[in-house]
Amino acid sequence: RRILEKTALLELPNASELARELRVDARRIRSHLEALEALFVIHAVEPGKFGVGKTLYYPFDTGLASFLGAGLRRRWQIWFLNEWMNKKRFSGAVSQAKPLYYLSSRGSFVDFVTEERIFHLFSDLPYPDRRIKLTVQAVLKKASEISVRVYSATDQPGGKFLPKVVAIPWKTIVES
Repeated sequence: RRILEKTALLELPNASELARELRVDARRIRSHLEALEALFVIHAVEPGKFGVGKTLYYPFDTGLASFLGAGLRRRWQIWFLNEWMNKKRFSGAVSQAKPLYYLSSRGSFVDFVTEERIFHLFSDLPYPDRRIKLTVQAVLKKASEISVRVYSATDQPGGKFLPKVVAIPWKTIVES
């Protein structure tokens, strides 16, 4: 239960961070994570090829994550992950691949990278702030053939705020 709770609460819930937070041997944490993944209680998300990092683990369900104390951003991450994978499954896509994530060596983090070469970034703020803009600029320097979608907590219509970058209100991803 403690491992599952930390996957809902830690910013970067990887095995090392979980072990450090829980003060448990990393090998034991990894064996528990493997079991939880096999039971479909958590999702594992791998880092993308442009960045660095270790496998991140997210609870399977947004309701469970909410019960465990997850913030709104984590619940949106879990919701997006489930919806994207279900869309792939129901479209008959041969590949059941999960989206990846991006983490730069300087700490810029993008929640998901889908195989369509679209970077998805969730923001708790109504409009993208300076940190998000810097993250997006760092991502665009790595690969020019990508596009970025920044989902934010606003009811204002979306629009471009940088070249190849679209700001999208959270409510529109639920409606589409």
